Parts: sequence; structure tokens; C-alpha cells
Amino acid sequence: MRLVDQRDPAMCGDAPDPSPDGKYLAYSGHRAPTDGPNDLYLFDLAKGAHTALLHATALTPRWSRQGTRIAFIDSGPRPNVINPDGSGRRMIA
Repeated sequence: MRLVDQRDPAMCGDAPDPSPDGKYLAYSGHRAPTDGPNDLYLFDLAKGAHTALLHATALTPRWSRQGTRIAFIDSGPRPNVINPDGSGRRMIA
């Protein structure tokens, strides 16, 4: 699935995943027209705001069931997790 914000058409992303509480989408995205690596973003559905969590390749983000972590694949490709505020990134086995 492709994510395009009609209020900010330069912002586009892939693989959006809703948070368990339904307040956010985690997605892999970038600002057009760049074709660089997809960064990790959160989209606040109530505010309509994009927040960059990580400026590095981050593919296929998925929320934990509790909504306390976001898992993603880096450029390795290796699995990683990060907190929803962008802190605590670490690789997982």
C-alpha cells in the first residue's frame, strides 16, 4: 500500500502500519522527488503531522502488540526495533 498525504504531496511512503491504539501510522517514506533510502516516519492521524523517527533505511515497519516498539528492516537487511519517540534503536536476532 502506498501512502500519499494530499496536504503535503511531497511526502510519500510505503507499508503503513496502524498503531494498536489507532492514533498513528508507522511507515517507510521520503520526501519527493528524492529516490534515496526510505526513512522511518510516524503520521499522527489526529494532527495530520509527519514525524521522522530515523533518517536511515527502514523498511516494512510493524508495531508491537503493546504499541511500545516499532520493528523494521534496515539496509543489512537486519531486523531492528525502535521506540515510537525515535529512541532506543537496536538490532534484534
